Amino acid sequence: MGISLLPYSTELETEAVSLIQAFWLAHNDYVMPCDEAKKDLEAWTTEGHRLYLVRKDESLCFLME
Repeated sequence: MGISLLPYSTELETEAVSLIQAFWLAHNDYVMPCDEAKKDLEAWTTEGHRLYLVRKDESLCFLME
């Protein structure tokens, strides 16, 4: 049962987009299209922002700073 902190990289784009869509669904009951989620991802990874994916066993979540 390990926990890993993964700094965002383009290799994690698919997972990050899916997590962003899940975030908006859970918090605003909004089904976000993939292209909108990609725009959020771009905004959340611009200079001055940090995005991490947290892996616990086979589960992923994200953390913004």
